[in-house]
Amino acid sequence: MNWLYRITIGHITAIFHDYPFRYIATIFLSAFLLFQVQPMIAKSILPWFGGTPAVWTTCMLFFQVLLLVGYAYAHFTSARMKPSTQTLMHWGLLVVSLIFLPIIPDEVWKPAGDENPVTRILLLLGATIGLPYVVLSTTGPLMQRWFSLTNPGQSPYRLFALSNAGSLAALLTYPFVFEPNMTLSTQAHSWSWGFVLFAVSCAGCAWYVFQGKTTDQAISTNDLTTGAGPKSDVSVTGNSTSDADSAGAPAFGDMLTWIGLSAAPSVLLLATTNQMCQEVAVVPFLWIVPLSLYLITFIICFDSERWYHRPTFLLLSLISAGLVWHCLDTGHNTAIQYQVAAYSLGLFTCCMVCHGELAKSKPSPRYLTLFFLLISAGGAIGGIFVVIIAPRIFDQYWEIHTAYTACFFFMMLAYWRAKDWYLYNGEPLWAWGILVSIVSMIATFFWMNAVHESVDVVYRSRDFYGVLTIWTDADDGYLTEAFNYGDYKSLRHGATLHGTQYTSESSRRVKTSYYANQSGVGVAVRLNPKQLKSGGLNIGVVGLGAGTMAAYGEPGDRIRFYEINPEVVRLSGGEVHAGQLEVTQFSTGEFTYLKDCQDRGCRIDVVLGDARVQMERQLADGRPQGFDVLVVDAFSSDSIPMHLLTLNCFKLYLKHMDENGILAVHVSNRYLSLEPIVRNLARATDRKAVWIDWSAPKNDNGEQDPSPSASNWILVTNNEEFLNSPLVTPHLEPFLENPLPDLIWTDDFGSLWQIMD
Repeated sequence: MNWLYRITIGHITAIFHDYPFRYIATIFLSAFLLFQVQPMIAKSILPWFGGTPAVWTTCMLFFQVLLLVGYAYAHFTSARMKPSTQTLMHWGLLVVSLIFLPIIPDEVWKPAGDENPVTRILLLLGATIGLPYVVLSTTGPLMQRWFSLTNPGQSPYRLFALSNAGSLAALLTYPFVFEPNMTLSTQAHSWSWGFVLFAVSCAGCAWYVFQGKTTDQAISTNDLTTGAGPKSDVSVTGNSTSDADSAGAPAFGDMLTWIGLSAAPSVLLLATTNQMCQEVAVVPFLWIVPLSLYLITFIICFDSERWYHRPTFLLLSLISAGLVWHCLDTGHNTAIQYQVAAYSLGLFTCCMVCHGELAKSKPSPRYLTLFFLLISAGGAIGGIFVVIIAPRIFDQYWEIHTAYTACFFFMMLAYWRAKDWYLYNGEPLWAWGILVSIVSMIATFFWMNAVHESVDVVYRSRDFYGVLTIWTDADDGYLTEAFNYGDYKSLRHGATLHGTQYTSESSRRVKTSYYANQSGVGVAVRLNPKQLKSGGLNIGVVGLGAGTMAAYGEPGDRIRFYEINPEVVRLSGGEVHAGQLEVTQFSTGEFTYLKDCQDRGCRIDVVLGDARVQMERQLADGRPQGFDVLVVDAFSSDSIPMHLLTLNCFKLYLKHMDENGILAVHVSNRYLSLEPIVRNLARATDRKAVWIDWSAPKNDNGEQDPSPSASNWILVTNNEEFLNSPLVTPHLEPFLENPLPDLIWTDDFGSLWQIMD
């Protein structure tokens, strides 16, 4: 473990010995605040936008673009202003940024349901943390520049490693220290006081420069291209001084390579995060793991070039890419722990290669602001590609395929240009032949996986909320053994089935998949005392899917769906128009459950937007819904929108339900055990919970039900007539001992790993 000691304790000791404390404190604090605000603000707004993974990637785009703005400010003010003028300007910026405090998102930014979510998130973040984030972004390159001016002959590049260490400390402490022990409001106020402390420290550094502790001159634009300027810069290795003119200005090819070597890992970071969040949950921990690995590679590579050994990390990156391809190829059949490990290893090794090559090619400190500006530009380009471009050119999540291809391309480009390695300039030919062959084979496997995913699909679309896929097949006994209903059509959101419908006129009203008669929700509706006595049920459904729940609709019933994704509504036959928040007209879409239900005389509508946000608005307007049955089944793929399973949200559900109403929560999941959460929430709200495990479905006559899709439901209610009915009790299953009797999610606190199977 000597290498770990040398990177951590040894590195910290060296920094305190070689650098003034004012720079250490300012850079570390700014980096800490810069990266702690990211998961904090993203978690704050996550429930407003449906808890989708795209919320985090959109936030990351915002952070990367503002980081670019901060680096551009540092570069151009350093190039065009005298240090004294630059410090005066920065003092003003620090003062103005304090106006944004405290950084608490205003409720006015909650979406109504018809906005472009990406635009809304970017505007919200800009109004909440825009200028403070820009000011923090300027600190790293600006402090390194000021250090170079006040301490000629010393390398500033270790301060970049210190900056990344501060960022890593923020990320690692957030899920283990701040998130579980502070409410979001307390976090925001604490962060704001931390920003005030940073502003004071930064102003002190600026005062030292303003006092004339350096040559009062700016580097002109010509200096950036001709190599003219002070002769006390550090060499490219960052470990000894040399004549700046000998290094020369970066070539155009160098600058393009820097952008590529930073853009490809940026795409890989966001693509890896997306991949993990889609199959588990959109939670800070799964945001932080990839981002921490990404930062660790910066720390290691810029601490010292000896940590990056080209042959070793080349081999590891090729092996890890193969493991990632295996996970993509096997999909949800691979254990989530293995997936997280494989994706993390792939991200780490490829980032080590790209960031290692960046560190080896870093220029003289005279060009460090330009260097960091181009690195941040590459990061922003990667974010723009993932958030804005990819959803418009790909109908699936192919960013990870693209990212690995790009990483290996720029890796080989860096090898080609590396004068200090034996692969320089395409020699020897045999070694390049082997390398190109292996990389081409891996890239081919990735894209064959992408093409394979497109086979047998009749419709696919992608938007902010994920990938929707429709395919058709014939009932050859796989769906049913005792029945033959002919061809069927199925909807998937990500990797999870979201509804199936038979296509023939005689069979298309059959209740299928997780919603068949003997499922938990089937029992809650069919055997509801109100339904048995008088009919006319009032049913609420969180999550539309293919609209299968509408198959339960009878004349006099009312069914209200809550659906955040307008594309899902259109596929189910809803006539969605711009600016429309409630859909009441239905035609024959890809699925006909809604239209068929309406034709039978059932009142049916779909409310667009996040269910929780819309229910809060309805309650604020004095419109409690009075549901007899409320169904919660809004999971995208196996990802869990935790904000729909918190104590705060459960209390909201109950306010919209009749006193004898039944809350039916779908808890089927490949990776997470949701049963303890729902049971504890039921107890916390003084309700009883019953378990219906529909793994061996039979209909009321003892025959196999029309769909074998196993599903687990928990019904939460105080309706004793329902619970004690002899028609209901045969369907109930005994709970096992509760492994987590005290675990309750709230809006401020939530633990994912305690419920992982």
